[in-house]
Formats: sequence, structure tokens, C-alpha cells
Amino acid sequence: MARYKVKRYDDGSIVTTDSTTGAISYGLPLYAKKCNPSTELTVNDSLGGNGTDFLDGTAVTGRAYKYLVINDDAVFAVLNDSEGNDMLVDQFYATQTVGKGMVVRANDGNLIADITMSSGSAKGVK
Repeated sequence: MARYKVKRYDDGSIVTTDSTTGAISYGLPLYAKKCNPSTELTVNDSLGGNGTDFLDGTAVTGRAYKYLVINDDAVFAVLNDSEGNDMLVDQFYATQTVGKGMVVRANDGNLIADITMSSGSAKGVK
């Protein structure tokens, strides 16, 4: 007898039932339908399959990241997106401590391009 029963709905969501415990879990599909190339999300991208970098107090330029995952509470001295927008001002990060576990993304599908951290550390996901 199968232990797990999976039901997929038209919107792509998934419901999994464990027949032994009766536990139910809800989830989204592992990939989104392709709307346009700039919004497509794949498991490979979301799990850092295109590469990651460890970031700390050293200034980072010449590289770009889809998002940052904060490892240790962080304060940014410089945080600009690929269009040159100051994310410290645009997203209210100036003088703020960004907590461990938070995800930092640029607006409008831009990448994060220039980073200097005053304290803390992060993982940059390419």
C-alpha cells in the first residue's frame, strides 16, 4: 500500500497526505509556468545551482546576485542594484540591521550588483 498520496491541482499546487500518520502538507510546484524569461523560477535557480558566494565585510563589485540570504545579522554600507539604484534608500535598509535568515532582493527584477557590509555575512545567490 502506498504511504503517500499526492493530488495536483490546476493551479499547480500540490497536496500530499501521509496514509500512516494522516499528516497533510500543501505546496507549490517545483517550477513556475514560463510567463516570460525574466520571471521564470526553477529549482536550480532557487537553490543556488548557478553558484553562490560568501559575503562579509569585503566590498563586492563586478558580480551580480539574484538575491542575498543573510547568515548573520547584517548592516550594509553600500547596496546597489544593477541599474545603479541605491537599495539602502529605496528599500529602507539604511542604518537598519537585516536579521539572520532574511532574503534581500532588488526591485523590478534587477540584480544586486554593489555590496559592502559593515557587519554580518550573507550568501549571494547568482
